[in-house]
Amino acid sequence: MKDIVFVTAYRDLQREKWSHYIVPREHYIQRFVELTKKIEYELEVYVEPHVLKILQDYTFPSHIYFNTWDNVETFFDKYFEQEEAISKDKSFLNTLPRHIQYSPKLHADYTLVNHSKVNFLADVKSRKPDYRYYGWIDFAYYLMGNIDLPKDVDVYSLDVKKISVHSKNPIPDFLTVTDLLHFPHEYITGGSYLIPNDIVYPIEKIYENKLKQYYAMGVIDDDQSIWTQLYNDNPDMFELYIHPTMHGLFKKIKKIPNIIE
Repeated sequence: MKDIVFVTAYRDLQREKWSHYIVPREHYIQRFVELTKKIEYELEVYVEPHVLKILQDYTFPSHIYFNTWDNVETFFDKYFEQEEAISKDKSFLNTLPRHIQYSPKLHADYTLVNHSKVNFLADVKSRKPDYRYYGWIDFAYYLMGNIDLPKDVDVYSLDVKKISVHSKNPIPDFLTVTDLLHFPHEYITGGSYLIPNDIVYPIEKIYENKLKQYYAMGVIDDDQSIWTQLYNDNPDMFELYIHPTMHGLFKKIKKIPNIIE
């Protein structure tokens, strides 16, 4: 089997028009272009047709593969109406602390783009079933030098029965859905993780069931909260790497070079 294929996706949410957390489309594009210049692993990319047209103005390495978003059945398509209704429900909004009132996690399109990551990973596995690991990396992955890149990942040190995830802080044993909505800090980060081959399809279903639990409670939240809940549900399914930086996962699983004296 091959070692790792990475997956990313981007949907144009026109965040330059938001009242808060404004991010122009050009920002996403430029960060993605920088990522493709440095990442050495195969990268499967999902974007909308109009974004693909913009990207055609650039030259990309041969190991970057483009796909259109519409070819995958995502949670975005499946649950948008439910998520949108909850995001506008006053009984839900009135329970939230002030610092959450304008958060991106209250935008149904934003949260569902992030919840759909597991759908794209599953799609890549269906087309490329011979990889040990399927890795997610955000489209606008923040690069702070090559050390933050998925480079020289020591795949043989990883547990093939566990999802490799990262947190900036130790995770308390019990965190309720309400806790995660109210806390100003994050636990499991959603920008990058590695899923073993045999777990890609099961985790997609497990993730969806957790989403349904949230909806049944009249609550929405982002993917980082969902992953943290899944970790607390079944910590034995995860290998947790703790590092204080936002993208610390690849610092923790990088091969250690042999030193010959």
